[in-house]
Amino acid sequence: KSCNIYFWQTALNLWDEYKGTDREAVLQETARTLGLGSDTGIDLPFEAAGRIPDRSLFEQLKEEQLSRDPDAPPILHPSRLEPGGLWVGGDLMNVAIGQGDVLATPLQMAVAYGALATGIRWEPRIVQSIHDHRGDLVSEAVAPSVELDLPPGFLAEFRRDMRGVTTEGTASTAFEVMERPGLTGGKTGTADVDPRTKLPHSWFVGVTPVDDPEYAVAVVVEEGGAGSQVAAPIARAIMQHLLGEEVVPLVEDGELGQPFPWQDGFERNPLDDPSLDVDPGVDPSEVDGEPEDGIEAAEVPDP
Repeated sequence: KSCNIYFWQTALNLWDEYKGTDREAVLQETARTLGLGSDTGIDLPFEAAGRIPDRSLFEQLKEEQLSRDPDAPPILHPSRLEPGGLWVGGDLMNVAIGQGDVLATPLQMAVAYGALATGIRWEPRIVQSIHDHRGDLVSEAVAPSVELDLPPGFLAEFRRDMRGVTTEGTASTAFEVMERPGLTGGKTGTADVDPRTKLPHSWFVGVTPVDDPEYAVAVVVEEGGAGSQVAAPIARAIMQHLLGEEVVPLVEDGELGQPFPWQDGFERNPLDDPSLDVDPGVDPSEVDGEPEDGIEAAEVPDP
């Protein structure tokens, strides 16, 4: 059962209470405190900042569109320019489940989950120190950090809930092969691309050891399938290595090992599924009908 409904309802409650006030973007502001929507500051070039949309962003896009040549391709859908259509409650619902105009990188999600699990948001570093040819220390990296203002008891509850995902929730099948699955915690995510023509992106983000986190792990497999079936087993293998356990192989004797996808009749290409009734030569946007039940729609793991 998808948890999207819970977050949709939360977003609607926020919209009903704060629409048009300075508290309307409280959800987005919280996401930004976790590092979403901006560079993480990692010591690598070309980092993507991602995007956490709100009303002010769409106001900027509207101004930009109105100032452009009328014949230029539109930035916004025409309905956005209608009175009351620029930013609506459905947009906030999309933000709540990481869909719509939300953009996030795997690194941002690892930083965010690390922050939620420890109460501290760290700026990631690749280079720890630089030494000269004699081995003398030239410089040492200092990773800046920000302490989050979290409610009392939050860390214990968040860690407990993440552990529940890997021990009895959506990722339990992937993690049950571990010696100590209770040392792990995380969240699966299934990011819808176009359910009529493509498999969703598969996500898993988590930490270990969950009671005193030292590592944050983010796995994304583009068009891989459900997060519980694809990304979670990969994350499990990574966490086994980090914890010093013998890693249960994902591929064994030339065949995909358990638990892993594409077994028991699982079709990688949704066009092979006759129940979708899609002509490969037809533009998917022109095909009527709704996605099949059970397909989540999210571009990042559910919050």
